[in-house]
Amino acid sequence: CGSAPVTIPITSELRLDGYTGDVVLDGGGLVTLDGGGATRILGLHSSFERLEPRMTAERLTFANGHTTDVPHTGSTDNGGAAIYRLGGSLDVIDCVFTGNVGSENGQDVAGGAVYSIGDGTTTIVGSVFRDNRCSSGGAIGNLHNPLVLVNSIVESNAATGTGGNPGDGGNGGGIYMDGVGNELTICGCRVAGNTGNTFGGGVFRVSNAERPATDIDLSTFENNE
Repeated sequence: CGSAPVTIPITSELRLDGYTGDVVLDGGGLVTLDGGGATRILGLHSSFERLEPRMTAERLTFANGHTTDVPHTGSTDNGGAAIYRLGGSLDVIDCVFTGNVGSENGQDVAGGAVYSIGDGTTTIVGSVFRDNRCSSGGAIGNLHNPLVLVNSIVESNAATGTGGNPGDGGNGGGIYMDGVGNELTICGCRVAGNTGNTFGGGVFRVSNAERPATDIDLSTFENNE
């Protein structure tokens, strides 16, 4: 795209289907992918139990992604307005997420910016999440997989649902985690100014079965509501 910053309008979801290896999308710190408030930006569609492909998104800005306006949706694939992952694994490095909007309400619909579902892993490093919103997990939603979040900012995001689970969402203004096999690691992060209508203004985290680890280190949580 050249040496100057560029914004690429996305008019329909960029889908990764049927891959078995690694996929790297590198914006070089210059590229913004803009969903225009009309479409999800990027989707990795594998299957729940598969650990591949591994998708890496780095040095990109994801802006104004959108999933659905259907009220009270129960479909988990309506989360992740910027990046949605079903199966495979996801690495996010030095990215910015702003203005991405998932479903306003609905149970288990999460991740205004990023929603990861399935047995793979989710690792996010050096990234910024601001002004994203969804029924739960205004910025990040994670279901049935571990999340590692390092040196990142999660700020001014909102979980817009109500009633919790069972209910209509509203859990985790910044980060939402649910399911099994979901260890949580947060290190060197700022989680601030996020709002949740039900539980967890900054972080909501529950496990359905075993007691996986929650490790939080060198991080700041303030003014979450």
